[in-house]
Amino acid sequence: MTDIVSAHRTIDTGIASRPVIEISALRIGFGKHVLLEKADLCLHEGQLAVLMGPNGHGKTTFLRTILGLHPCMAGSVKILGRAAQLGRAGIGYLPQGRRVPVPQITALDHVKSAWRGDRLGPLNFSSTCHKDVMRALELVGAPGFAHRPMGFLSGGEKQRIFLAIALLAHPKILILDEPMTSVDAEGQQQIVSLLARLCRDLRLTILMSTHHLDPFRLTPHLALHLTQCRLEKADA
Repeated sequence: MTDIVSAHRTIDTGIASRPVIEISALRIGFGKHVLLEKADLCLHEGQLAVLMGPNGHGKTTFLRTILGLHPCMAGSVKILGRAAQLGRAGIGYLPQGRRVPVPQITALDHVKSAWRGDRLGPLNFSSTCHKDVMRALELVGAPGFAHRPMGFLSGGEKQRIFLAIALLAHPKILILDEPMTSVDAEGQQQIVSLLARLCRDLRLTILMSTHHLDPFRLTPHLALHLTQCRLEKADA
């Protein structure tokens, strides 16, 4: 039987909102190895969804499928009403295990470099770049340590900078793969509060994977569990 997981309310007001991620009868895997079968999911504007499951059961592959980076074996994924590959422009992505190649770079310059992307030549800190970068840093509460080298930041501070990068393009959806990695308990709680605020204030839809639901115990969220090829609503 297909597992239907759907929620139609924002996390703070209970007001109905439009769907931004729509998954129908999804099957994903590699070759003959199926990781997820007949999964349905509908996430709405302003919703926080937390994905759990054992290692190796397909959490990252599921998130990559939503991003359009992994093909569906069957079923469909729509992002903002379009096929996943076409809808990626509206998504900010934080991959698992993100690293900083140059620890000496300041947090500010690291975000500026991400704004530049693949453009060649010296970094042009234009007015548009400045506006986008400072907005992203403000959203994650990072201006206070923006001028410190990335190598001197705590795990929680680094994750805030990575979140700032994910927010640069003004996305409507955030896909976060294990953003709590290498973050202590206090930092995890701060990140959860930050994510809840982004959902509430910006009406962002956030889907993230994690191994621990405890930091979310006081924050409204949709808990999902991916195991044995099934996507089900878990006890939050």
